[in-house]
Amino acid sequence: MLENLRDFPRDVLDIFCEDMSDGIVCGFTPTVNQEIITISKGIIKYHGVVYVMSEPINISYHETEKDVMLKLCFCDEIQEKDYKINDIQINIDDDMNLLPNQIELGRFRLKKGAYLRSEYQDLYDFTTEYNTINIVHVKYAGQHQHTLNKTILQYFAKEAFTYQLKDGVDITCWMLCLNSQKVERAVIQQYIAYNMGELPREMSNAEIHKQLVKILQEIRKNSKMVEGQVGKEGITGGEPKVLKKKERNALAKGGSGDILAGYACGTLARGLGAFDAVVCACYTLGLSAEISSEEKTDFCATAYDIIRNLHVAVKRITQKI
Repeated sequence: MLENLRDFPRDVLDIFCEDMSDGIVCGFTPTVNQEIITISKGIIKYHGVVYVMSEPINISYHETEKDVMLKLCFCDEIQEKDYKINDIQINIDDDMNLLPNQIELGRFRLKKGAYLRSEYQDLYDFTTEYNTINIVHVKYAGQHQHTLNKTILQYFAKEAFTYQLKDGVDITCWMLCLNSQKVERAVIQQYIAYNMGELPREMSNAEIHKQLVKILQEIRKNSKMVEGQVGKEGITGGEPKVLKKKERNALAKGGSGDILAGYACGTLARGLGAFDAVVCACYTLGLSAEISSEEKTDFCATAYDIIRNLHVAVKRITQKI
């Protein structure tokens, strides 16, 4: 059931989603467990009205050998005393066109004897032709215009961050993809246009995904992978080296986070890759906090003292190299 409450929580939800386009607000994620597809509970906006599905729905699937679509179908509305109730149906349909009362939740093509999957190896894998649920075409609610599933953009950003790039626009966009519940369609299209040297234009979800895959291919061709990995012993890169962990209360003072962000951005601007810049900033400021704590104790050292002793920390590090 999709329950449309009319009391105060309903008003809060309506206000929150007022400027959103039609589409999935959150949830409605298809996951596969052997022979069952589970659609998670979620919130969706349909014809300007926000609906809540409070329980997940299971649907069985079978081999198709052709493209089929997972469809959410809205039935006629039923008016109760305290509720407006919309019965829904989720079905698998080989008609790849949508009726006005239908919303796509995914699509797939399943070979005989194979199992369907909903996990992805990389960004390209979202559009693998066989045996994989494709969520690229699913419309998610955005600011006046629908956008893409955040998982697709997170896969893009995670892959991109494995390479050393210095472009501030790239890094800003990747951070946005990793740290946001949604990224607006206009932002994605603007980013693609920037990388392709074109003017921004409207693109379908499938074309946006295709262009993001192309950008990753260019990154792989023209950039070095980040050297180093995080393990139990610490952070290593190239020849095995261990950076000792710094645990100082001076790093937990007001303003220390701003210092870290500024130092990391400054190091990035000097030409280091994103991963190396963050490692450098964390280690250097940790050492500066240790020096400040030795002078004034952990509790008395301030963010200003970390800045004041930064040159001492840099000097100690460079003398060891």
